[in-house]
Amino acid sequence: MTVGGHGPGTEQLLGERLSPEDPTLYAAKSGRTIISEPVPGDAARYIIGRIARCVPAPESVAMVPLLLFGELVAIFEIGRRGRCLRAHEVARVEDVVEALAERTVVMGWLE
Repeated sequence: MTVGGHGPGTEQLLGERLSPEDPTLYAAKSGRTIISEPVPGDAARYIIGRIARCVPAPESVAMVPLLLFGELVAIFEIGRRGRCLRAHEVARVEDVVEALAERTVVMGWLE
């Protein structure tokens, strides 16, 4: 379920639930980061479908899952138009997700 967003139009995604058939969910539960390719795969097409509602015609998208103790807690999706996301930019998102995971455990936010 989308509970937050940054950028124009992201409020349109608030409260949306992922379908159990969404391949993004399978990838996230498996701990896989997704970066769209020039010809997007199934999971990237689902992400593009969501992101396109607030970023018209995204050039590329990515998804980084947050897992704690093997359980999926959150999915972070980003998108950009104008140029493709670069690996080092997605790596920064992974750094933020890792820091959030550590903070969540230290603070006991899920207890």
